[in-house]
Amino acid sequence: MPSLFLLILLMGGFSLFTCDLYEYKFINENKNWTEAQKYCRVHHTDLATVYNMTDFKRLQDSAGNEYQHSWIGLSRKENRMWHWSLPGVEYNETQLQLNVEHVEHCVTIDKDNNKHTKHCSGCKFPFFCYNEGNKTVIPIYYELNWFNAQKYCRKNYTDLVSGHDQLNNLPFNLNYEHFWIGLFKDLWQWSDGRNFSFRHWSECYGDGSNQNLLCITGGWKCDECQKKQPFFCYDDKLILVKENKTWQEALDYCRDEHEDMVSITSLHDQRWVQKLVDEADTDYIWLGLRYTCTLGFWFWVTGEDLTYTNWAPDLDADVCHTAVAMKKGNGHQWFCMPDEEKFNVICAKN
Repeated sequence: MPSLFLLILLMGGFSLFTCDLYEYKFINENKNWTEAQKYCRVHHTDLATVYNMTDFKRLQDSAGNEYQHSWIGLSRKENRMWHWSLPGVEYNETQLQLNVEHVEHCVTIDKDNNKHTKHCSGCKFPFFCYNEGNKTVIPIYYELNWFNAQKYCRKNYTDLVSGHDQLNNLPFNLNYEHFWIGLFKDLWQWSDGRNFSFRHWSECYGDGSNQNLLCITGGWKCDECQKKQPFFCYDDKLILVKENKTWQEALDYCRDEHEDMVSITSLHDQRWVQKLVDEADTDYIWLGLRYTCTLGFWFWVTGEDLTYTNWAPDLDADVCHTAVAMKKGNGHQWFCMPDEEKFNVICAKN
């Protein structure tokens, strides 16, 4: 208790502000996809972007039982892009060599560690699931198409095995020629420009022309853009302040004008914040993480636990009188910066 009291004196009080970084709004008005997008951008932030299964359930909860066929912010684009099924794992083409045998868009791995493109719905193979809880890879010997394999892994474990690190832990003493992994290629992009890989297909993988995404009971399907449907918007709870401030000035501004400085407690939070960071006018952007020399530890000004970090390597051992700023660009790593430096800041809104 004395330590907490000293910290409160040091900071001028905790805000104890915790919330999701964005929230969904169900709009029960019939509009085509373009009209829905325009409405969301005027009255909210954009059409709904969905990061993972938790978001999908939040989306459902925001509408109750009213949303049976409703637009979300996923639309077709001209060029296909590779993604990993597990949210937060980004595809790096330099780490993976593919044997592109056909114009197909899901990937298997064989016992010799070769990767092959296969038809996502037309081929059935066993597959590898990943369990985030104990960081293990589980071979599943049921032969399913890629979409059903993904559903099985998400229901029983975490997801299909995804990313270079997880592939390095695969067992290769297996008799099967092909196992599905979580790599796929598609034509879809989010309305707000975020490169999130999460998909939750119920019907139609989405190769038809002039089609965008509907959220339906149990999953997603594609439909003609001109059909009029209800839709989901989202409100971003963060705001980028493009004014150069010291860390203390940034804290005071966020608390006076909004709610508090932003805190990051998960990889999902990190990826959500990155988009705003890349829009800043300074190379570094203040976060609400500060070191107290008096007590000798890092703390979020919102009172959140320090459960996630993205430190840059080779940090200076002398962290007194420093606070944390995220750097723009590749990696979006966290740096200890003198608290008198002046940067843009990201605030959390009411």
